Amino acid sequence: MLATDCEAALFLSRTEPAAGMLVDWGASHAIPLFKAIKLDAMTQHMTLVALLDLASAKEYPLFVNAGADAIFVRPIDPVHLLEIFTSTQSLKREPSLGHTISSNALVHDQIVLDPASRRCLRNGSEVDLTVLEFNMLHCLLRQPNRVMSRRELIAGAWPKGIFVDDRTVNVHIARLRRALMRYPGGDPIRTVRGIGYALRPWQLIS
Repeated sequence: MLATDCEAALFLSRTEPAAGMLVDWGASHAIPLFKAIKLDAMTQHMTLVALLDLASAKEYPLFVNAGADAIFVRPIDPVHLLEIFTSTQSLKREPSLGHTISSNALVHDQIVLDPASRRCLRNGSEVDLTVLEFNMLHCLLRQPNRVMSRRELIAGAWPKGIFVDDRTVNVHIARLRRALMRYPGGDPIRTVRGIGYALRPWQLIS
């Protein structure tokens, strides 16, 4: 079913029950719609997916707080959209999560890292990370276009004064990869041989 404005979309969601909704509107229209859907017992079960353009990527936390289950930046491979709508297990939310994402959250493609609440989301789903995994991802997200050496990751993620072998970084990066790849979107971390690690560029994660 196709709706060309928020009023029509809300009406259809209440009169023609659907499992999901794909919204390709800006935050000023999509956010009120998402909030209305999630507050209504008749529609709150729906999977809500938003499409953004690259210039609007900074609005990612607003969509998460409004109840979006997944947010993609255009252009997007339709396969990823199908994964979201068909994989209900990956989109389950913990019922006890009551904190919102802060405006200072770091965003890269479908990954949101909020240092204030120590939360990580991918495609709207909570990612369970250890302290070291969270810290390493924080280092990568602060400079997403830069390759971080193992020494830099150690300095940023481990407590001061502790000796850490480079191979230990490799082990924890592998664990971080596995945690993130439990959700649709592929491997977001790029290994740069002889140097370290970096995040893959936007829309090149597959």
